[in-house]
Amino acid sequence: MVRYAYDVPGFEDRSLEVEVTTLGTKRLFLDGAPPPRQGSFTLTRTDGTQVEARFTAVNLGLDVPQLLVEGRTYDAVAPLPGWHVAWAAAPVLLVFVSCLVGLVVGVLVGFVNIQILRRVEPPWRALLVTGAINVVVVGGWLTVASILMDL
Repeated sequence: MVRYAYDVPGFEDRSLEVEVTTLGTKRLFLDGAPPPRQGSFTLTRTDGTQVEARFTAVNLGLDVPQLLVEGRTYDAVAPLPGWHVAWAAAPVLLVFVSCLVGLVVGVLVGFVNIQILRRVEPPWRALLVTGAINVVVVGGWLTVASILMDL
């Protein structure tokens, strides 16, 4: 799990963060505690006024979400380039080999790849690691699928 901080006016003396798990679950935290409900949030600014906030998806929901507060969007980190997301989500193409099970495996690997692209530095190393993961998963899945087809 990784937490990213948002810089939103009116919350200068407060900690406003999103927690993203390896499998893509996203939760908002205000001063280290989650708001009473997830989805649409009512947050209290430093001056006591309450504002509505909610997440907006970035890169098909695979990346760190933007926070929408009073019609303005705020990024905790810059969104990944589209080709990074396509590279990370390439195993989703397993859906064409084995339908639903391949799709589930591909999505899980895609979420793991996104987290690696966010955390591993330098970028070329992250691309190398995710590429190796993609080759191993797709190759392994094709091998398992061909063995099961022969049974």
